[in-house]
Amino acid sequence: MWNGMYKTAAGTMVGKTIDDPWYRFIIDGTSNQWIPITSQQPYPPITTDQDKSNKVQLFGGVGCPEFDYETWKQIAKSGGADVHYYAWDNGTDFRENGVGAATDYTALTDGKQGLFFFDTKDGLAPHNPDSTGVAVNLTPEMKISANYGVQGFLYANTVRWTSQGTVGRPVTMHWPAEPFRDADENGRYDPGEDFVNLNYSGISTTDAKEKPIVRRADAGAGTDLYGSIDGINPVWNSKGPNINGYDAVVWGVLYVSGDFDCQGTPLYYGSVVTKAGMNNAMAGTPDLFFDTDLKDNWPPPGWELPRVIITQWITDL
Repeated sequence: MWNGMYKTAAGTMVGKTIDDPWYRFIIDGTSNQWIPITSQQPYPPITTDQDKSNKVQLFGGVGCPEFDYETWKQIAKSGGADVHYYAWDNGTDFRENGVGAATDYTALTDGKQGLFFFDTKDGLAPHNPDSTGVAVNLTPEMKISANYGVQGFLYANTVRWTSQGTVGRPVTMHWPAEPFRDADENGRYDPGEDFVNLNYSGISTTDAKEKPIVRRADAGAGTDLYGSIDGINPVWNSKGPNINGYDAVVWGVLYVSGDFDCQGTPLYYGSVVTKAGMNNAMAGTPDLFFDTDLKDNWPPPGWELPRVIITQWITDL
Protein backbone atom coordinates (compact mmCIF):
# COMPACT_ATOMS: atom_id res chain seq x y z
CA MET A 1 0.00 0.00 0.00
CA TRP A 2 2.91 2.38 0.64
CA ASN A 3 3.73 2.61 -3.08
CA GLY A 4 5.47 5.95 -3.18
CA MET A 5 2.28 7.98 -3.30
CA TYR A 6 3.19 9.97 -0.19
CA LYS A 7 6.60 10.77 -1.65
CA THR A 8 5.23 11.92 -4.99
CA ALA A 9 2.35 13.80 -3.35
CA ALA A 10 4.48 15.53 -0.74
CA GLY A 11 2.77 18.87 -1.23
CA THR A 12 -0.60 17.28 -0.53
CA MET A 13 0.35 15.19 2.49
CA VAL A 14 2.79 17.46 4.34
CA GLY A 15 1.53 18.25 7.82
CA LYS A 16 -1.35 15.78 7.73
CA THR A 17 -1.99 13.39 10.57
CA ILE A 18 -2.42 10.05 8.84
CA ASP A 19 -4.04 6.84 10.00
CA ASP A 20 -1.66 4.76 12.12
CA PRO A 21 1.06 3.99 9.54
CA TRP A 22 1.92 0.65 11.17
CA TYR A 23 -1.62 -0.65 11.57
CA ARG A 24 -2.82 -3.48 9.34
CA PHE A 25 -6.09 -5.36 9.63
CA ILE A 26 -6.20 -8.49 7.46
CA ILE A 27 -8.99 -11.04 7.79
CA ASP A 28 -9.82 -14.28 6.05
CA GLY A 29 -13.57 -13.55 5.84
CA THR A 30 -15.58 -10.35 5.53
CA SER A 31 -16.21 -7.40 7.86
CA ASN A 32 -19.76 -6.12 8.12
CA GLN A 33 -18.34 -2.69 9.00
CA TRP A 34 -16.84 -2.16 5.55
CA ILE A 35 -18.67 -1.24 2.35
CA PRO A 36 -18.74 -2.76 -0.17
CA ILE A 37 -18.38 -6.03 1.71
CA THR A 38 -17.54 -7.92 -1.49
CA SER A 39 -14.39 -5.90 -2.17
CA GLN A 40 -11.08 -7.30 -0.96
CA GLN A 41 -9.74 -3.80 -0.36
CA PRO A 42 -12.78 -1.65 0.56
CA TYR A 43 -10.66 1.50 0.81
CA PRO A 44 -8.31 2.05 -2.16
CA PRO A 45 -5.15 4.13 -1.54
CA ILE A 46 -5.68 7.91 -1.60
CA THR A 47 -3.43 10.94 -1.12
CA THR A 48 -5.95 13.63 -0.21
CA ASP A 49 -7.09 12.49 3.22
CA GLN A 50 -6.71 9.75 5.81
CA ASP A 51 -5.65 6.61 3.93
CA LYS A 52 -7.37 3.35 4.93
CA SER A 53 -5.87 0.97 2.39
CA ASN A 54 -4.29 -1.00 5.22
CA LYS A 55 -7.62 -2.74 5.84
CA VAL A 56 -7.99 -5.92 3.79
CA GLN A 57 -10.61 -8.68 3.84
CA LEU A 58 -11.28 -11.87 1.87
CA PHE A 59 -7.54 -12.35 2.04
CA GLY A 60 -7.61 -16.14 1.99
CA GLY A 61 -5.24 -18.44 3.83
CA VAL A 62 -4.58 -16.11 6.77
CA GLY A 63 -4.92 -18.96 9.24
CA CYS A 64 -3.26 -19.17 12.64
CA PRO A 65 0.53 -19.42 13.18
CA GLU A 66 1.48 -22.91 14.27
CA PHE A 67 3.19 -23.28 17.63
CA ASP A 68 3.75 -27.03 17.66
CA TYR A 69 2.75 -28.53 21.00
CA GLU A 70 5.39 -31.27 21.10
CA THR A 71 8.22 -28.96 20.06
CA TRP A 72 7.53 -26.32 22.69
CA LYS A 73 6.86 -28.91 25.37
CA GLN A 74 10.25 -30.46 24.63
CA ILE A 75 11.92 -27.07 24.84
CA ALA A 76 10.18 -26.26 28.14
CA LYS A 77 11.27 -29.58 29.67
CA SER A 78 14.87 -29.16 28.54
CA GLY A 79 15.66 -26.89 31.46
CA GLY A 80 17.97 -23.92 31.31
CA ALA A 81 17.75 -20.38 32.58
CA ASP A 82 14.18 -19.14 32.92
CA VAL A 83 12.70 -22.10 30.99
CA HIS A 84 9.77 -23.72 32.80
CA TYR A 85 7.44 -26.66 32.23
CA TYR A 86 4.26 -26.91 34.35
CA ALA A 87 2.08 -30.00 34.65
CA TRP A 88 -1.58 -29.45 35.49
CA ASP A 89 -2.74 -30.44 39.00
CA ASN A 90 -6.28 -29.09 39.46
CA GLY A 91 -8.24 -25.93 38.67
CA THR A 92 -5.64 -23.31 37.81
CA ASP A 93 -2.89 -24.91 39.90
CA PHE A 94 0.21 -26.44 38.33
CA ARG A 95 3.40 -28.16 39.50
CA GLU A 96 6.75 -27.42 37.90
CA ASN A 97 8.04 -30.54 36.14
CA GLY A 98 5.17 -32.40 37.82
CA VAL A 99 6.68 -32.23 41.32
CA GLY A 100 6.44 -29.98 44.36
CA ALA A 101 3.53 -27.98 45.67
CA ALA A 102 0.63 -27.12 43.38
CA THR A 103 0.68 -23.36 42.70
CA ASP A 104 -1.67 -21.00 40.88
CA TYR A 105 -0.38 -19.96 37.47
CA THR A 106 -0.47 -16.26 38.40
CA ALA A 107 2.00 -16.80 41.25
CA LEU A 108 4.22 -18.77 38.87
CA THR A 109 4.41 -16.00 36.29
CA ASP A 110 3.48 -12.58 37.70
CA GLY A 111 6.47 -10.24 37.73
CA LYS A 112 8.65 -12.96 36.22
CA GLN A 113 10.55 -13.38 33.00
CA GLY A 114 11.04 -16.54 30.98
CA LEU A 115 9.52 -19.25 28.82
CA PHE A 116 6.46 -20.76 30.52
CA PHE A 117 4.66 -23.84 29.16
CA PHE A 118 1.41 -24.81 30.88
CA ASP A 119 0.39 -28.31 29.81
CA THR A 120 -3.02 -29.78 29.10
CA LYS A 121 -5.02 -31.78 31.67
CA ASP A 122 -3.91 -35.15 30.32
CA GLY A 123 -0.42 -34.18 29.16
CA LEU A 124 -1.35 -34.81 25.54
CA ALA A 125 -1.55 -32.43 22.61
CA PRO A 126 -4.91 -30.62 22.35
CA HIS A 127 -7.43 -33.01 20.82
CA ASN A 128 -11.12 -33.53 20.03
CA PRO A 129 -12.03 -29.85 19.57
CA ASP A 130 -15.67 -28.82 19.91
CA SER A 131 -17.63 -26.82 17.34
CA THR A 132 -15.83 -23.61 18.37
CA GLY A 133 -12.36 -25.11 18.09
CA VAL A 134 -11.70 -25.56 21.83
CA ALA A 135 -10.00 -28.89 22.58
CA VAL A 136 -11.56 -31.19 25.17
CA ASN A 137 -8.40 -31.59 27.27
CA LEU A 138 -7.56 -27.93 27.87
CA THR A 139 -7.26 -26.72 31.47
CA PRO A 140 -9.84 -24.40 33.11
CA GLU A 141 -9.94 -20.70 32.26
CA MET A 142 -6.94 -18.58 33.21
CA LYS A 143 -8.38 -15.26 34.35
CA ILE A 144 -6.33 -12.23 35.33
CA SER A 145 -8.33 -9.86 37.53
CA ALA A 146 -5.64 -7.97 39.48
CA ASN A 147 -2.36 -6.22 38.72
CA TYR A 148 -0.34 -8.70 36.67
CA GLY A 149 2.55 -8.71 34.23
CA VAL A 150 4.77 -11.34 32.64
CA GLN A 151 7.71 -11.04 30.26
CA GLY A 152 8.81 -13.63 27.71
CA PHE A 153 6.87 -16.43 26.03
CA LEU A 154 3.80 -17.91 27.70
CA TYR A 155 2.25 -21.05 26.13
CA ALA A 156 -1.13 -21.62 27.79
CA ASN A 157 -3.16 -24.75 27.04
CA THR A 158 -6.27 -23.26 28.62
CA VAL A 159 -9.86 -23.13 27.39
CA ARG A 160 -9.77 -19.34 27.68
CA TRP A 161 -7.31 -16.62 28.63
CA THR A 162 -9.14 -13.63 30.10
CA SER A 163 -7.81 -10.36 31.46
CA GLN A 164 -10.29 -8.32 33.47
CA GLY A 165 -9.52 -4.78 34.62
CA THR A 166 -5.82 -5.58 34.70
CA VAL A 167 -3.30 -2.76 35.09
CA GLY A 168 -0.14 -4.66 34.14
CA ARG A 169 3.55 -4.16 34.89
CA PRO A 170 5.95 -1.54 33.42
CA VAL A 171 7.27 -2.20 29.90
CA THR A 172 9.67 -0.44 27.55
CA MET A 173 8.00 0.20 24.20
CA HIS A 174 9.34 1.99 21.14
CA TRP A 175 8.03 3.33 17.87
CA PRO A 176 8.44 0.88 14.97
CA ALA A 177 10.43 1.51 11.80
CA GLU A 178 9.04 3.91 9.22
CA PRO A 179 6.72 1.97 6.85
CA PHE A 180 8.27 1.30 3.45
CA ARG A 181 7.46 -0.27 0.11
CA ASP A 182 9.29 -3.58 -0.11
CA ALA A 183 9.77 -3.39 -3.88
CA ASP A 184 11.94 -6.52 -4.15
CA GLU A 185 9.90 -8.39 -1.51
CA ASN A 186 12.95 -9.46 0.47
CA GLY A 187 11.43 -8.52 3.82
CA ARG A 188 13.80 -5.64 4.59
CA TYR A 189 14.34 -2.03 3.66
CA ASP A 190 16.84 -1.43 0.86
CA PRO A 191 18.21 1.96 -0.26
CA GLY A 192 16.03 3.49 -2.94
CA GLU A 193 12.76 1.97 -1.75
CA ASP A 194 10.00 4.46 -1.00
CA PHE A 195 9.04 4.99 2.62
CA VAL A 196 6.69 7.12 4.69
CA ASN A 197 8.88 9.89 6.07
CA LEU A 198 7.67 10.54 9.62
CA ASN A 199 8.43 13.49 11.85
CA TYR A 200 9.09 11.95 15.24
CA SER A 201 10.00 15.38 16.58
CA GLY A 202 6.39 16.38 16.00
CA ILE A 203 5.30 14.06 18.82
CA SER A 204 4.63 16.22 21.85
CA THR A 205 4.45 13.33 24.32
CA THR A 206 5.45 9.69 24.55
CA ASP A 207 1.83 8.60 24.25
CA ALA A 208 1.71 5.52 22.00
CA LYS A 209 -1.64 6.69 20.63
CA GLU A 210 -0.31 10.02 19.38
CA LYS A 211 0.61 9.74 15.71
CA PRO A 212 3.68 11.33 14.11
CA ILE A 213 3.03 13.40 11.00
CA VAL A 214 4.32 13.02 7.47
CA ARG A 215 7.16 15.42 6.66
CA ARG A 216 8.63 16.52 3.36
CA ALA A 217 11.30 14.34 1.76
CA ASP A 218 13.52 17.44 1.44
CA ALA A 219 12.79 18.87 4.89
CA GLY A 220 16.44 19.29 5.75
CA ALA A 221 18.47 18.75 8.89
CA GLY A 222 17.06 19.22 12.33
CA THR A 223 13.43 18.59 11.39
CA ASP A 224 13.50 14.93 12.30
CA LEU A 225 14.59 13.48 15.64
CA TYR A 226 17.02 11.23 13.78
CA GLY A 227 18.32 13.89 11.36
CA SER A 228 19.43 13.26 7.79
CA ILE A 229 22.55 12.15 5.98
CA ASP A 230 23.57 15.41 4.33
CA GLY A 231 21.04 17.91 5.63
CA ILE A 232 18.77 17.32 2.65
CA ASN A 233 18.09 13.64 2.06
CA PRO A 234 15.98 11.92 4.73
CA VAL A 235 17.11 8.77 6.50
CA TRP A 236 14.90 5.70 6.81
CA ASN A 237 14.54 5.07 10.55
CA SER A 238 14.75 1.41 11.55
CA LYS A 239 13.32 2.25 14.97
CA GLY A 240 11.68 5.23 16.59
CA PRO A 241 12.17 6.68 20.09
CA ASN A 242 11.10 4.89 23.24
CA ILE A 243 7.56 5.18 24.57
CA ASN A 244 7.57 5.36 28.34
CA GLY A 245 4.99 5.14 31.10
CA TYR A 246 3.04 2.07 29.95
CA ASP A 247 2.11 -1.12 31.81
CA ALA A 248 1.35 -4.39 30.02
CA VAL A 249 -0.23 -7.69 30.98
CA VAL A 250 2.17 -9.50 28.65
CA TRP A 251 5.44 -8.23 27.19
CA GLY A 252 6.47 -10.80 24.63
CA VAL A 253 4.46 -13.63 23.09
CA LEU A 254 1.24 -15.13 24.43
CA TYR A 255 -0.01 -18.31 22.78
CA VAL A 256 -3.43 -19.59 23.86
CA SER A 257 -4.68 -22.99 22.65
CA GLY A 258 -8.24 -21.95 23.48
CA ASP A 259 -10.11 -18.62 23.42
CA PHE A 260 -8.78 -15.12 24.06
CA ASP A 261 -10.96 -12.57 25.85
CA CYS A 262 -10.42 -9.13 27.35
CA GLN A 263 -12.47 -6.94 29.63
CA GLY A 264 -11.56 -3.39 30.52
CA THR A 265 -8.58 -1.74 28.85
CA PRO A 266 -5.55 -4.05 29.27
CA LEU A 267 -2.42 -3.58 27.16
CA TYR A 268 -0.40 -6.33 25.48
CA TYR A 269 3.01 -5.56 23.95
CA GLY A 270 4.43 -8.15 21.60
CA SER A 271 2.16 -10.69 19.94
CA VAL A 272 -0.98 -12.58 20.94
CA VAL A 273 -1.94 -15.79 19.13
CA THR A 274 -5.19 -17.58 19.95
CA LYS A 275 -5.76 -20.96 18.31
CA ALA A 276 -9.53 -21.15 18.93
CA GLY A 277 -10.07 -17.45 18.24
CA MET A 278 -12.38 -15.09 20.11
CA ASN A 279 -15.68 -16.95 20.32
CA ASN A 280 -16.95 -14.66 23.05
CA ALA A 281 -17.48 -11.01 22.20
CA MET A 282 -14.97 -8.94 24.15
CA ALA A 283 -16.56 -6.53 26.56
CA GLY A 284 -13.43 -4.40 26.80
CA THR A 285 -11.20 -2.40 24.49
CA PRO A 286 -7.69 -3.84 24.82
CA ASP A 287 -4.61 -2.29 23.25
CA LEU A 288 -2.43 -4.77 21.37
CA PHE A 289 0.86 -3.32 20.18
CA PHE A 290 3.14 -5.50 18.08
CA ASP A 291 6.79 -5.40 19.15
CA THR A 292 8.77 -5.22 15.90
CA ASP A 293 11.82 -6.55 17.73
CA LEU A 294 10.12 -9.94 17.57
CA LYS A 295 11.16 -10.13 13.92
CA ASP A 296 14.91 -9.61 14.29
CA ASN A 297 16.07 -8.60 17.77
CA TRP A 298 14.24 -10.62 20.38
CA PRO A 299 14.46 -11.39 23.23
CA PRO A 300 15.80 -8.05 24.44
CA PRO A 301 19.37 -7.96 25.80
CA GLY A 302 19.48 -9.23 29.37
CA TRP A 303 16.54 -11.59 29.03
CA GLU A 304 17.62 -15.13 29.84
CA LEU A 305 15.67 -16.81 27.05
CA PRO A 306 16.93 -19.21 24.37
CA ARG A 307 17.63 -17.52 21.03
CA VAL A 308 18.35 -20.76 19.15
CA ILE A 309 16.20 -23.88 19.25
CA ILE A 310 17.65 -27.23 18.08
CA THR A 311 14.87 -29.62 17.05
CA GLN A 312 17.04 -32.24 15.34
CA TRP A 313 20.71 -33.21 15.51
CA ILE A 314 22.14 -35.41 12.71
CA THR A 315 25.68 -36.77 13.16
CA ASP A 316 25.91 -39.60 10.60
CA LEU A 317 26.92 -37.44 7.62
